[in-house]
Amino acid sequence: MTSGATDRSTSNLTRRRMIAGGLMVAGGTAGLSHLWLGRNADAPVALRGTGGFKAVYVIARDDQTNVDAALFYPYGEWHNPMAEGLAHYLEHLVWNNVRAAGSDGGRHSNALTSPNATGYMLSRAPDDLPQTIRRLVASASPLQASPDYAHQERDIVRREYDYRALERPMRTVWEETDRALFGDSAYARSTLGTPATIATFDLAQAQTLHDQTHQLAEATLIIKGPVTPADVTRAIDAIDDWPIPRAAPLPVTVPEWAENTELNFARRTIDGIGTPQLLLRQTYRPVPNMTWPQMISARDILFGMMFSTQAGGLVRPLRYDAFTARTIDAGLHTLGRDGLSFWLTATPDQGISLDTLYAETSQHLTTLLTAPDAGLFDEIKDRLLSRYVSDLDPADTNANALFDAYVQNAPFATVAELRSAVRALSYADFNTVTRHLTAPRSAAVRLISPA
Repeated sequence: MTSGATDRSTSNLTRRRMIAGGLMVAGGTAGLSHLWLGRNADAPVALRGTGGFKAVYVIARDDQTNVDAALFYPYGEWHNPMAEGLAHYLEHLVWNNVRAAGSDGGRHSNALTSPNATGYMLSRAPDDLPQTIRRLVASASPLQASPDYAHQERDIVRREYDYRALERPMRTVWEETDRALFGDSAYARSTLGTPATIATFDLAQAQTLHDQTHQLAEATLIIKGPVTPADVTRAIDAIDDWPIPRAAPLPVTVPEWAENTELNFARRTIDGIGTPQLLLRQTYRPVPNMTWPQMISARDILFGMMFSTQAGGLVRPLRYDAFTARTIDAGLHTLGRDGLSFWLTATPDQGISLDTLYAETSQHLTTLLTAPDAGLFDEIKDRLLSRYVSDLDPADTNANALFDAYVQNAPFATVAELRSAVRALSYADFNTVTRHLTAPRSAAVRLISPA
């Protein structure tokens, strides 16, 4: 099973791209009703009034033989009020419920935990659709794990921690900057936990957290494959033994982290890296008066400009004009629905100190964010719009975005919505976003040298 890391350069989720478009459903009485959320057949369709789920998405695809099904709960490690990492451990135990409800479930695959979501996935033949959905519904039933099984899974979680800690020597630095950015808030929690917290995991704790987080009224079901909305409706309507909630659900909203505008700066020396590295991280509140499609469009244009080799970008002055940085990478992610997180990593070129790399990177990044080059903005905007217009399979693009949105418990935007947002985005609106990124809620910098 996989677990999502705290805000990293990658999500650290190993999984297939299995979702391709969608329909949204609000729970209610049985019976099929659907609503187009866009103006073309690639947009999600909302299926309403089906079963005990909060939402159901159906993506009809005739180009695959199996039905892929995923069930997401909007709770991850950030929502866990108990020992750090318990949400990931609980995912391991819940998979035993899903496996027990059928004969061929893989025990250590097809499930994930991220900071703010937990998901379970199955892929089966279309004729098995009713049983496939029943197996996912079983994730909300009381835990069926025995104490021996729970102990065995705790050992597996510990081995997973050891493997990942060895695989990513920079992990300790990222976790340290999590605490610098987010203090004692939930956003600083590690999905994998620590050796000390893992040692405390037991079945009783897991049962308590399961009762508070695995309730179908909060869950979203996504079905993709050679089936119709009517097929899915019939399969759900045939279920007459829905699990009964056993506790009040935890709040889905995570409390905001404390503001700290003073830069948290430190130098570190660690084993396992071959070259010095700069790590810069910043957090922000959401950009006021910006829709999610507008925000995604502005972000994609910004990063197109950053990595352009033309004048006005970030890569050009650091890698081609002055040979300051050998490598540069960066990302801008959501913190659920309540904030944004920016990260940048860089390695110095030959003869360049970390201090020089940091000073030059900061200077050119500030210039880009404060007064972006208007000509480069127009060029990158045209490229991005062309990408959306020429998308040969927008339904598949929608599907991947839908899956990622539920993994992150973040808003979802279709290709059509993004295309419209890019067309409408003015330079002034774009500059509003970039200037917002010059005033972080918290910030941390690490200059990291090999041991």
